[in-house]
Amino acid sequence: MTVKHKGISDPERQFNVLVGQRILRARKALGISAKQLADTVGISDTQVYWYEVGQHRCPPFVLNAFARRLKVSLRDLVPNTTYHGKFEKSDTAEGKLF
Repeated sequence: MTVKHKGISDPERQFNVLVGQRILRARKALGISAKQLADTVGISDTQVYWYEVGQHRCPPFVLNAFARRLKVSLRDLVPNTTYHGKFEKSDTAEGKLF
């Protein structure tokens, strides 16, 4: 079941989910806990969970700190989008992201 929030468009919701999936994948690949990642920016592991499931939008400064801690580029965490919010095909296959 998908929970719809007021004021969030479908493309934005989809973007949040994709970013969250990438954070989770990178965290698992590095073998660190949500708590360890949360400590990077002084937030709770529950907040990391909300980012990973796409329930909350991850702010840019948090994404940047996560990328450094996860030893990936910021580009690895943010899907390519067009000006109109449509997702472009990436050169990186989902299975080869890390």
